[in-house]
Amino acid sequence: MRISRGIDSVVSSETINQINNTGNPGGLTFADLNTNMKSIVLPLLCGIALISIMATSCSVTYDPPAIVILQTDLVKMPSFQATVVRIENGNVVNGGNQVDANFVAATLTTTNGGRICIGGPNASPEMVAFIRGLHKRQICMLPEAFIAFQKSQTEKKP
Repeated sequence: MRISRGIDSVVSSETINQINNTGNPGGLTFADLNTNMKSIVLPLLCGIALISIMATSCSVTYDPPAIVILQTDLVKMPSFQATVVRIENGNVVNGGNQVDANFVAATLTTTNGGRICIGGPNASPEMVAFIRGLHKRQICMLPEAFIAFQKSQTEKKP
């Protein structure tokens, strides 16, 4: 049986003979295909593993939102230990324009895993000075550290 109906001009007669004689173009058998598949399985699995490792290791983790604590509320809070994780110290830029050169805020974590933020756009000069005195990974007891800072500032004034 010949299967070259109408394709003789496009496909060479040698290819048509191979199809007619073996049933497969190029004379490939299932054993040949199986051998070829075995040679690509390992690289394919390695590629999939690499992509999955990179996707999980490069994923972005977001910190939980911080609770903003105003200065008036901070001084009334019971004592707690906090660790400074981030300090925003001035020169806040929005769309290429400087918004507030005096913007100062600190993000701290508490011992129970909570996150708080002190300072911000409406921070008092005392709070700004206190935050500028903090450094990353510093552990402090709040509100005692802030109250002690306030007292030291009033003592410095004549």
